Amino acid sequence: MFYFTNGATFNCQGNDNITLSAPTSGTYVGILFYQDPADTNGPSLGGNTGSLYTGVLYFPSSQVTFFGNSTGTSVGIVIADSFALSGHPTVNMQGLAGITPPALLVKSAVLVE
Repeated sequence: MFYFTNGATFNCQGNDNITLSAPTSGTYVGILFYQDPADTNGPSLGGNTGSLYTGVLYFPSSQVTFFGNSTGTSVGIVIADSFALSGHPTVNMQGLAGITPPALLVKSAVLVE
C-alpha cells in the first residue's frame, strides 16, 4: 500500500510495464494507493505499454491522469476528484474484479458527474 502526503504522488512514463497489487490482509486490505485528502497533487499513469494496478486508487481531492499510447492500463476502483486522458491510452476500469479477494470493500459503485 502506498500512502501519499505532503504533495507526494506517483508518476509513470516511457515504456513502463508495471504490476502492483494491494495487500490481501491487514488494516489496508484492498487499498493500493491512498492519498491524504488534503493533498491535490494527483498521479499520472501511462506510457506506451500496459500496466496493472490491482486494488483501490484513492485520490479524493486530485485529478488522476491516464496518458500515452498504452496497450491497456487496468485498474480496480478509482476514487478521484476528476479524471483526465491525454494521448490515446486504453484504460480498463475493472471495478470489483480488479480487487484481489478477500477485499470486498465496496458493495456497489456509481459514477457521479
